[in-house]
Amino acid sequence: PKESAAITLSAAGTVQEVYVEVGQTVFAGDPLYTIDSQTARDNLQKAQEKLDDLYKDLADLQKQLSNLTVRAPFAGKLQEVQSFEPEQEVGKDILVAKLVNDKKLKLSLYFSYAYENEIHKGQAVQVTVPTVMRTFDGWVEDIHKVNYISPEGATHFEVVIVFDNPGTLTAEMDAAAVLTASDGTDIYPYNNGKTEFYEEREIKTKAGGPVVNQGNLLNYADVKEGEMLLVLGSDTIDADIRAKNEQIEIAAEDLTKAQEGLQNFNAVAPINGQVFSCALVPGQDVKEGETAITISNTTTMVVDIQVDSRNIGFIQ
Repeated sequence: PKESAAITLSAAGTVQEVYVEVGQTVFAGDPLYTIDSQTARDNLQKAQEKLDDLYKDLADLQKQLSNLTVRAPFAGKLQEVQSFEPEQEVGKDILVAKLVNDKKLKLSLYFSYAYENEIHKGQAVQVTVPTVMRTFDGWVEDIHKVNYISPEGATHFEVVIVFDNPGTLTAEMDAAAVLTASDGTDIYPYNNGKTEFYEEREIKTKAGGPVVNQGNLLNYADVKEGEMLLVLGSDTIDADIRAKNEQIEIAAEDLTKAQEGLQNFNAVAPINGQVFSCALVPGQDVKEGETAITISNTTTMVVDIQVDSRNIGFIQ
């Protein structure tokens, strides 16, 4: 036969069902037999778990590689910027700079509980900054029902007010705010306050290594969200990632073999043809490496002959 196929078992097991017999004609996809093999299932599970573990290891390495690049977590202005030199060794958890979101400012003020039902989130507020002699439109972002007691013995709660920074304001500026009650009267806080940056965060390194590159690391420099600030190097991580990718490639091949091996225990005919041999009987224990079934397609036959070398020139 020009086309033949032999199914060899990749693990031991016990024959459950046999659906064909010697001499029977089968078509590709026809079921041949079912063998129960705990070994094959275990091999598949182990191969899958190994590949999953390698992918987790790779993800950890890629995270470590990503941690070598320090980026701005949000758009804002840099402060307290540290100085770095090329090739300088920098450790983990080292302060790079402080980033402040000065696009908006906030103001924390205390109001009497007499106005508890008159103040709500999203309410419009007029914020006045005497230094620039201007009033800005703001809103109530949060309300904290704390108990601040004034020297006069009155109880107050905290209101966090936010307003957009036109670009000329900063933190620690004196500011006052006025809200409007439902009857149209003005609501004033217990006292005025000072502006704060909407958000502040210390930016620190998440991994250690030599300085490779640095971005716009200058005090009061405006940066965008995600902008690169500092890049550290590590030859070890690069080598580990390459090695891990090679291990994943091998493990993926092993998983494919394990999947194919398990399929051999619920086999279907790989080609059209005739069953030439079948060594399986229900209830029989089979071993790894045994040939279970051979199928040959006799539609086209092949004949090998020996030709005298003196006659080879007559054959094309």
